[in-house]
Amino acid sequence: MKFTTQKEELLKYLNIVSRLASTRSTLPILQNIYLVVNGNNLLIRSTDLEQTLEVNINGEGESSGAVTIPARLLTEYLQNNTDKIVTISNDDLIIKINSANHDATLRGMAAEDYPTLPEVAYDFTTTMSSVVLSDAINKTVFSSASDETRPILTGLLFKIEGNNLTIVGTDGYRLAKSVITIKQGKDSQFIIPKRSLQELLRILPLNEEVTLSLAQNQCCAQVGDTKLITRVIEGNFPAFESIIPKKHSLEVAINSQVLLQSLKLASLFSRDSAFSTNLEIKGDNLIITATSPVLGDNSNKITLAKKSDTDFKISVNAQYLIDILSVLSGDVLLQFIDQKSPVVVRAHLDERYLYLVMPLRGE
Repeated sequence: MKFTTQKEELLKYLNIVSRLASTRSTLPILQNIYLVVNGNNLLIRSTDLEQTLEVNINGEGESSGAVTIPARLLTEYLQNNTDKIVTISNDDLIIKINSANHDATLRGMAAEDYPTLPEVAYDFTTTMSSVVLSDAINKTVFSSASDETRPILTGLLFKIEGNNLTIVGTDGYRLAKSVITIKQGKDSQFIIPKRSLQELLRILPLNEEVTLSLAQNQCCAQVGDTKLITRVIEGNFPAFESIIPKKHSLEVAINSQVLLQSLKLASLFSRDSAFSTNLEIKGDNLIITATSPVLGDNSNKITLAKKSDTDFKISVNAQYLIDILSVLSGDVLLQFIDQKSPVVVRAHLDERYLYLVMPLRGE
């Protein structure tokens, strides 16, 4: 193989793709990236066996072929190469990188030993705005679980009904839901791992369209010339609709950033007790308190725009509310039923986003 291209273009996509080529992998070839030249196209691929990133780059191909190259070495070499044009060629497993002022020889591994992607016939494909999808994932992904003891909760549910895509994440103690409009859909649902969605967020540029394709056990997201292919998590996602309260007994509107700042102050005193924090509504005040037998105590008072006719008190994990408020702006609505029911947080005047936080026991 022999291929010539702009160094900056090659480096830009190497920085994206090489993230999956981990030096900690027990399979040495997974520390490499796969390169294949076909005509004037260079395909770059990396995988960790659960997800795969690949990109196509245009350039000048003099001969076709494939090889794998150590991802970290190639990336760092190009980062420090000051030339604008580079040529990559190989003689069996010896890879040469030539440019105007710099030449290097790297030792690769056989392309045929690199994991192959299975041929998949996708059941359906839909498109959406990358800006909208990125926003919906950012407003949801933090609520999914990191604990692998319940694998089904380590991903986000993507549920398509007509032209609506509902994205839901939960770890059993909180829940986040976003709803976006897609161009065309087929009623279905699938669960995408959190790690894959975090990778997707890194490749979603502004103002481009995302194509999402789904098969029984695989999902492919394509943005421009970049693809992310990931397995989907098998199993049944919790029936989240049944735990979303249909009514509430008390609702208060409050500025999200004012509430966020008060909760951050309280969390300094509650982090050694699972961020246990009291929310108390008295008249036109929301009082936020946290107490630590070691650190001390803290109290914050926020004046509400509307006086409540009912006094109310509940204990919650402050960090869960902080995570929610960190992705929202403007006013939010806090909805309560009783001390044993989840707190509902909604974006004021925007029904696309909904959050639940379970109360702490013993309060």
